[in-house]
Amino acid sequence: MNQTSPADSSLLFFKQDSVVDNNNPPSSNTSTLSTTTSNNGMVSTVSTVSRKPQQYLCKSKRSASPKHSRYTMTVSNASNTSGSSSTSRAVSPLCSPSQHAVIIKDEDETVGPRQEELKQQLSLPKPSDDESMNPDAYLKLLVETRYGLKPVVKPTLDLSDNDFFTPITPEQLAAYTNEIVLAGRDGDVATLKKMYVTSGHRMECCNRFGESLLHMACRRGFQDMVQFLLVDIEGPQLSVRIRDDCGRTPFHDACWCAAPNLTICKWLLERDPSLLLMSDKRGHTPFQYARQQHWGTWKKFVYDNVELLNALSKEEYRSVFC
Repeated sequence: MNQTSPADSSLLFFKQDSVVDNNNPPSSNTSTLSTTTSNNGMVSTVSTVSRKPQQYLCKSKRSASPKHSRYTMTVSNASNTSGSSSTSRAVSPLCSPSQHAVIIKDEDETVGPRQEELKQQLSLPKPSDDESMNPDAYLKLLVETRYGLKPVVKPTLDLSDNDFFTPITPEQLAAYTNEIVLAGRDGDVATLKKMYVTSGHRMECCNRFGESLLHMACRRGFQDMVQFLLVDIEGPQLSVRIRDDCGRTPFHDACWCAAPNLTICKWLLERDPSLLLMSDKRGHTPFQYARQQHWGTWKKFVYDNVELLNALSKEEYRSVFC
């Protein structure tokens, strides 16, 4: 076989004994391509390995190190509609980065966690697969596909105060003053912060019907206020496992808001994903309060945050909702 000089780093194609254009490799399904290149002791051989002209096997070995890893290189057309991933870095003149995607796998290694995660992500149902599917049905399908769980909606009023929800205390009722209610209705975060910092006023407060400051902020879409309550406050976290006398949680109120605030909902989901599987006294889940015109937005929200639903695999959730 012909061989380039060690100083020549370019890759040349040979078919039998004739040189083939480097920019236009043969496309015959049955042709055999081979090449040899040498650069700093590296010898590479390229040949076709299947009847598809886009797939090549690249075996690389260093003459001084016979244990050098072998790599399989798959070259696929970026215009392929099958959803192939792409990269902007070309690893050889076999193709240009603007025309092809290149995926390299070390044959001596098993598939890593990142590759497995990407594989699972590609197999998930997409929000746009069935536009008529409501967010609750899509949520269940996504959880079953991704984690093998079959979630079941549970009425909040059937869940125990002591085992699941935070029971209302006299201190919470006493802290629900007119001053804090007015600041909450106006979204006056500055006043709430002042009350908390100067006098240690309790933010985890509610009225006798179980309506809390967090309920109010989620219903009105006050993002700064929710951030203060769930993110900014130091010390013990404010619980999101709270319900009013109708069985509505803060997630019910967040979905009831006229315009979806996905930042607020992500904070709630990070704290407790089971809030999406709770129904109120009317049998409605949070997503059933969302407007149908926003179904696509909510399904994409669930899809984008599917990893947060992994918490449902924990025993405390599985025993109740799965």
